[in-house]
Parts: sequence; structure tokens; C-alpha cells
Amino acid sequence: MSGGAKKLLHAAAGTAAASGGNVYIEDVFSTHLFTGTGSSNDIDNGVDLDDKGGLVWIKARNNARGHALFDTERGANLLASNTTAGQYSSSGMTANSDGFTVVDNSVNKVNETIASWTFAKQEGFFDVVKFSTTGGGGTQAISHNLGSSPGLIIIKKTSATQSWLVWKKDITQAQCNNGSTTWWRNYGVLDATSAFTDWGDTSGLASEPSSTAVTVGTYYTNATADYIMYVFAEGGSDDQIFGDDGDEPIIKTGTYNGDNTTDGSAIIDLGFEPQWVMVKRTEGSGHWIILDNMRGISKESADASLVANGGTTENGTLGAASLISLTATGFALNSTSINANSQSYLYMAIRRGPMKEPDAGTAVFNGVLTNSDTSGFTGFPVSMGFPVDLALVIYTTLAAGRLIVDRLRGLAPNEQPSIGMIRPNAPHAQANTGELWAADSMTGYKIYGHNYQRICYGFRRYPKVFDEIAYTGTGSGANHKHNLNAVPEMVIIKKTDDSKNWAVYTAATGNSNTGTLNSTGIFEDNSAGMANTPTATELDFPNSNETNASGSDYVAYLFATLAGISKVGSYSGTGNDVNVACGFSGGARFVMIKRTDATGDWYVYDSIRGIIAGNDPYSTMNTTDVQVSDTDYIDPLASGFTVTSSAPAALNASGGTYIFLAIA
Repeated sequence: MSGGAKKLLHAAAGTAAASGGNVYIEDVFSTHLFTGTGSSNDIDNGVDLDDKGGLVWIKARNNARGHALFDTERGANLLASNTTAGQYSSSGMTANSDGFTVVDNSVNKVNETIASWTFAKQEGFFDVVKFSTTGGGGTQAISHNLGSSPGLIIIKKTSATQSWLVWKKDITQAQCNNGSTTWWRNYGVLDATSAFTDWGDTSGLASEPSSTAVTVGTYYTNATADYIMYVFAEGGSDDQIFGDDGDEPIIKTGTYNGDNTTDGSAIIDLGFEPQWVMVKRTEGSGHWIILDNMRGISKESADASLVANGGTTENGTLGAASLISLTATGFALNSTSINANSQSYLYMAIRRGPMKEPDAGTAVFNGVLTNSDTSGFTGFPVSMGFPVDLALVIYTTLAAGRLIVDRLRGLAPNEQPSIGMIRPNAPHAQANTGELWAADSMTGYKIYGHNYQRICYGFRRYPKVFDEIAYTGTGSGANHKHNLNAVPEMVIIKKTDDSKNWAVYTAATGNSNTGTLNSTGIFEDNSAGMANTPTATELDFPNSNETNASGSDYVAYLFATLAGISKVGSYSGTGNDVNVACGFSGGARFVMIKRTDATGDWYVYDSIRGIIAGNDPYSTMNTTDVQVSDTDYIDPLASGFTVTSSAPAALNASGGTYIFLAIA
């Protein structure tokens, strides 16, 4: 907590625009999960509320407890989105330069699992405005700092009982129950399931909101009262001011009409992959459903849902169901709960982060060697220091298959074992397993299974280093979008709904010459290659059963070189020591190597078990073998790693060709 931290009551309102420099989603929004302590609890989510000001929205996951909304305009006063009650004073929370501190037991109860969503004030994203009316009627313009016309507006009376009223930009008459052709007369109720409907006159909003103000009418101005207004950007051209080049949006509000499909064929195109989505049926009764990728939005598991209009536990209202799945450019609809035929829905979606490049390899990759007792299925935590998007587990002393689970396909909410496990040593389809994992954690994941030593790896998706897509094959003629923001140099692909080999593309071996992760085979011309060289935004697969059969499900892991962080490359064997420079300063912490012109295993080394001058334990990705600990095939090198002269032909034959992935 910063020395300048202050109570939300006294937090600076801040300016809507950033104070110089590029702005990224991780600067202004966070989903952060934590466990209640009953006492002062610092939540470090990287958002500078101390300076910017904003909103913190909290909900207990495992207890039927009301929502709790605090903001920097009202101070230590709590509002609940699921009730009409006015605000009440609480012990509150503290706005920090890196998040906030919770104190009140009602939002920090001992051992409760809790979700928090933080929205910082930022032009093109969000603003929070406190205003008062003094009676006398007429209209009153409430200034805001979005810099664009709001896409979604929420107003709540704080001084007395009144419903939370919501307006959605450009909602049509047909998308409401008895709606108006004038969109800003149509309103919904956040604390209820009721449909959007026509106000009937202009006493609610008095005119169309502008890029600088929302004007309210006599419903608000006829009496003396205090209000809070939350305004969210639409995500239009005026809001595309984020990222490296200052030309990307981080929020999108919109509407869609349902088609009754549940197979993910109905896709909402946002132009980005979201991390947080709120959906509401508009022309009929429906909950305000809140989903986020930290609690769990996955292609293969039930999503972890909460509803803004209710205080129920996670999944306590809608049950355990797959509602949506995420794509590189939006989200797919998997349930008639949010895709009923000919029904209308609104959504608000917030972009997945991080958007900026990592500043250290430890932000992208980490590992833990453990043999903790996991008898039963209580699980134990594996700490990586960051939220994990891809978990790879290799048993070191037990001959057993390697295990992969990832957030996009198989995050298990509520600490239940995942169903999306795949084995890199085998062609099998994904399967239900009690082996791992629950990843609704800010610092790693929980692992389940047998009491044997394991090396546990965790990877986080970061621009220009590592990305993932879970996609449905189309056959030839269609590209698959990704968010690596760099040309992929290694792509590892698995068909998840059938027993097909893992296909591996590398830039060093070219479009047609692909390898097989679960095999010792050479890289050769086959149907699993790329139809065209990957770009910084797309992968183009041919009509191959391994990579792009129409209607089949796949996952692809994408890696690229980022100076000082990661290296995808190749080297030629000499039979002598080969220094493989990767541009690192402190050596490689993870190395995977495969010979491409002859047979050979996929060797995996890490600094957790030891990349040292002596013997270095290694595992092979394509087998179920126990680790080998009595060989010295690799040595440390500050700029990367050294393959020693004692290494076998699979690592260092004179004239042999090899590809590798290394992370600093």
C-alpha cells in the first residue's frame, strides 16, 4: 500500500484521461479474486485508484451475500446493486496506488471467496459522477469525462430508496417491451429482471446524452436528493485510444438478437477477446448476468456466473452451465439462457489483458517442483506468482502421461477438477480428470491427484510472447484470428475432440514441414502444415484433420521471440559445445528442444530442477518416462544456454538441425 493511500471518501477524482503515455486495459480495469480475512486486506491489482479514482464492485462467491459497490466520489459508503436501498456507511475501504484495501467484514468475511471488479476513471472507458438535485424541477446537465457519448449509463439515488436505472445507447424499439423509437427514453432496472421499456416522456433522461454530459429530467430534479452515475464508453471510434499505438478499444457495449443455438455458432464480434462480460435480456424478463475469465469462462466447462440483480452464490441463480466461450475477437453463445430464439439482449464486454509487453520472463513463465501430499481431492496450491493461462504438469519419478489444461478450454470454477485435460505425449482427445486443476487464483493453480513428485509449469498469455486460441475447424479457406500481436514462430495444435496427433509448426522449418509433439518423428511435408505463413493477427490452416477439419474442436498455443524474454529459434549441431544465444542476460529458465532432420525426443529442461555446469535433470514431452538426472547435456549461458559435447545426436549431432523454445 502506498504511503499516499487515502480513504475512498478523500480519493482524488482524477482526470478522465491518462496523465501522459500509453494506456492499457490493465491500467484501468481488474478482476481480482481474494479470500476474506475479516481484517485489513490489501488487494494489489495494479490499478491506481489513489490517483485516478473509480469504482470497486465486490461480490462474495460462496455465500449468499449482496453486492457491494464503493466509489471514490461517495467515499466509505456502500451500495448494493441487488437492492433499491440507499447507501449506508461502512468501515469502507482504502484507495491505493496499486489497488485497494478492504476492511469491512461485510465485504471481507473470513474465508469467504470473493470477486472484485475495479473500474478506474479513464477517457474512452469509464467515469463515475456524483450529483445532487435541489428541487424545483426542470432539467440538469450532469457533466462526465468519457470524451464520447456513453454506451451504458447507470444512475442510483444514494440518499434514499430507489431502483438502479439503466440506459443503453441505441437500443431499438423492438428490443424493448413497449419501447420507444427514441433510445434514451428506454430504460432498464439493474436490481430487477424486468424488461427495458419506454419511460413515456422525458422526465428520466431529458435529451440524448452527449460526449460531455447526461441531462436528467424532473424525475430527478423535482426533489432534493443525492445520486451517483456510472457511465461506460460504447467502444466506438472516439474510444479507440488504448494500446501501443493508441488506436484500440478496451470496452464494447452492444445488442444482439438470439437464434436459439447452443453450439457456439452464434458469435458476438467485439474486435477483441473479452475478460469480463455482462449480458441482459432486454425485451423480456432476464437476469443481469456477470461472467469473467478469472472465475471461469471456458469452452469445455461450466461458466461461473453471478447476477447483478441478486445476492445468490456463484451459479446459485443459473446453475452450472456453459453460457459463453471466448474467441480471439469476441464471444460465442452456448446457451438459450442468453440466446433464446428471436429474443433481444444487451451486453457490455471488457477487453482481456495484459495488453502491454512483459518486462521479465518471470511474468510469462514459472515453475515449481513439488511432491506435496494430494490424497483425496482437496487439492493443494501451486504458486506461480501470476494468474495461469496454461498449466503443464510432468511427473518426475512416476512413469505417467504429461498433463495440460488451459484457461480457455478447461478452467474449473469453484475448485472442481477440470474436464479439459490433454496429454502432449499422446494423440488422445481431451478427457475428464481428477488430476488437475482449479485456476480461479491470482497466483497460480490448484492441483489434484496422486502423491508423486511433479514439475509444475505455468504460462501466462502476454503480447509478443505467448497466446492461445480455442477454435472450431472450418476446413480450408478461413483464417483463425489470434492476439499474439507478433508473427508466431512456433504453433502447437491439438484436435481436442478426437484422437489425432499434435501438430507443430515452426518458422525455421516452414509452412509444410511440421512435426508431431507426441512423436520422435522428423519434421516433414504433410497435410498438417500451414496453408500460408502466419501473420501477426491470423493463422491459416489447410483442411487437415490435425488442424482444421470442419466442425471439429482445436486448441493452438502460439509462441514468438521477444527480446530479453523469449526466443523461438534453431541451431545446427557440431558435436562440440554449441552456445545458443537467445538475447537473454541471466540465462534460460525453460528450454524445449527437438531435432527436425532425424528422429529424437522433445527434451524439456528448466532452471527449477537445474540448468547448471553439472548434471541437469530433463523430461521428454513425448513419453511417459521418469525424468533423467544423471546426464550433462546442457549448460548455463548468460545469453541463453549451451548444448554440450556430451549430448546425444538427438541434441547435438554434427550437421543436425534443431528447433527450440526458450524463456528467460
